Amino acid sequence: MKKEEIIYDDFAKVEMRLGKIVEVKDFPRARNPSYKVCVDFGGLGQRWSSAQIKNYSEEELLGRHVVCVVNMPPRNIAGFKSEILIMGVPNEAGETILLQPSHDAVLGSEVF
Repeated sequence: MKKEEIIYDDFAKVEMRLGKIVEVKDFPRARNPSYKVCVDFGGLGQRWSSAQIKNYSEEELLGRHVVCVVNMPPRNIAGFKSEILIMGVPNEAGETILLQPSHDAVLGSEVF
């Protein structure tokens, strides 16, 4: 599927930052199997997300670096305020594979 072409200024509006997952809670009220995930962005603080990433165990998620969109308005997901969007891509089975850097980087760094 191809989306409408954008210019650089459109892309520049999206603020993606590197964070580290520091807390994971089950989210039984969510319509689809999900976790409540707290992501630390270093000096920028911590934010929460509702994430449909149940193909990962809580242990696999803790400490994992992730790329997140941080400048979207919060969404109410089954009474929970989801503040960020954790980025991923689907595998062959349709499960979400989280995006992460291949080497260590500074938490809170902006993706470009």
